[in-house]
Amino acid sequence: MVLLNEESGEILTQSESLLSIFRILGFPWRLLMIFGCLPRRVRNGLYRWVAGRRRALSAPGQPACLMPDQDLVARFRK
Repeated sequence: MVLLNEESGEILTQSESLLSIFRILGFPWRLLMIFGCLPRRVRNGLYRWVAGRRRALSAPGQPACLMPDQDLVARFRK
């Protein structure tokens, strides 16, 4: 995941982007910012572990990620 903070021009990736999103979402998601006390290397390792297993961790019968249709894909290729 990549997140661009338009105000500061800062580019956040992996666990840093999640922490920023948790901050914006507020309670109860903000409680997950406790992971910010872990070293970045550990947080990013955990992020990659979850990302690699997102299909197994999702609810049975539910897609793990929304797949874009061809029209949406074409918009990003311009």
